[in-house]
Amino acid sequence: MRNLLGAVLLFWTLFPLFSLAASHPVDPFKEIEIVDPLVMRDSRAAPGGPWHFGTLIRKLLPSQATDEEVSQFVIQWLHEYDTVTSFNGFNVRPRLGVRTRVICPWLNASTGKNDCTGTLDLKKAPFRLLAIVNRFDLRHSPTSQNGKLQFVFGVLSKPTTNPLSPSVFVTSFSVLMSYELVGGGCLASRHWARRWHRIGKYACDSSAGCTDYLEALQEITDAVTDLRGNACPIPACSHVPTQARLEVHSNDLAIGSPWQLRRFILQGGCGKIRQLKLAGMSRTPDTSLNNSTKLIDWVSKNEVAVRSGNYFLPKEFIGASADETVGGFSKWRLNGVSEETRFAFAKNTCNGCHSDEFPNIFSTGFFHLSTFGEGKKKLSSFVLNEEIPRRKKFLEEWLRRETCEDTHENP
Repeated sequence: MRNLLGAVLLFWTLFPLFSLAASHPVDPFKEIEIVDPLVMRDSRAAPGGPWHFGTLIRKLLPSQATDEEVSQFVIQWLHEYDTVTSFNGFNVRPRLGVRTRVICPWLNASTGKNDCTGTLDLKKAPFRLLAIVNRFDLRHSPTSQNGKLQFVFGVLSKPTTNPLSPSVFVTSFSVLMSYELVGGGCLASRHWARRWHRIGKYACDSSAGCTDYLEALQEITDAVTDLRGNACPIPACSHVPTQARLEVHSNDLAIGSPWQLRRFILQGGCGKIRQLKLAGMSRTPDTSLNNSTKLIDWVSKNEVAVRSGNYFLPKEFIGASADETVGGFSKWRLNGVSEETRFAFAKNTCNGCHSDEFPNIFSTGFFHLSTFGEGKKKLSSFVLNEEIPRRKKFLEEWLRRETCEDTHENP
C-alpha cells in the first residue's frame, strides 16, 4: 500500500511535466521568434504600453527619476554614437547623423521648438516594435545563466505618438534591447522553458483572436523588464529568474557610413548614475587587426576553442564596432589558418554573422531581422532555416528534462 501511494504521489509530481511537454508541440513563432503583426500592432506596443520603447527605457531607471533625468539618460546614450572618438586604444569614427536624424527631431517634436534643447517626450519616441525574442538557447553561453529576453525596434523616420502608423516609415536602423536573465540555476531554467512553452497553446490569429496569448506574453515580459528596483543585487530564488542585466545592440546605415553594428551596456546602480555606455563587440576584433600577425597567432594557438565556439577574445582585441560592407571588404582574413578554423572564427564575429559569412542575408540588408516587411518576411534565410530549428530543438530538450541532476549545477 505504501509503495502504491508513493507511486501515485510520484505520478502527480511529474504529471505536469509530462503533460506540458506532450500537450502541444513547440510553436517557434509563438515561443521563440515572435514577429506576428497581431502582436507587433497591439496597443501594448503603443505609448504607455509595456512594450513601447519609452516604457522600457523608463523601467531602466529608479522610480524617483524625473522626466528630465530620463531624457538625459537617453540623450547620453545617443551621443555615444557621435562623441566617442576612441575605444580600447582604437580610433572610432563618430556617426554624426544621430544628432540631425534622431536627437534633434525628437527634442523639437517634444518641445514644439526648433533649437534641439529641452526634455524628450518618451511618448514620441521614434521606435517601432519589430519582434519579441526568447533566446533561451543562450543559457549555455558563458555569459548567461538562463538565456535572454529581447525586444527589437526599428528607428522611425520621425518622432510620433503612433509608432504603429503605416504613414511613418522605418529606417535602416534597428535597436535590440537584450535582458540577460541571471540567478536561480537549473531549476530557474526549467521554469523559464516551461513558462515560454505554456503560452504556445493560446490562439493568436485573426479569426480566433489573440487576447489570451497577449496577456500570457505580457506576464513573461513584465517579470523581466522592470529594472527600477534592481539597482543592487537581489538574493537568488531557486524557482524564477531574479535579476536581469541589459545590453543594447544596434545595426544601422541611417546615421553614418559604413553600415555598422554597436553594443552598449547598462552601467550604474547602487547609488551610482545609470548610463548606457559603448561596450565594444565581445567577439569582434577591431577592424585594424584583420589579418594581423597578432590575431592570426591568437587564433592558431586557440584553434580547438575557436572551432567549438567556447572562447573569449582577449580584451585588447575588442573594437567599438563591427563594420559591414558589400563585396567582401569586411571579410575576416587569417593567412596561414585553415579555412575551417577561419570560418569558425569569422561566423562568430558580428560582421561575419551579418554579412560576409552568410551572403544570403544581403536580401534583408545586413539584418537577420529586417526593419522592412512584415511577419516572417522580416527574417533572414539563416534565421528561418538554421537558427529557429536549432533554438526549437534546444527548448524541446529542456522541456523533456525531469531533473537537474545531470547538469552538475547548484540550483
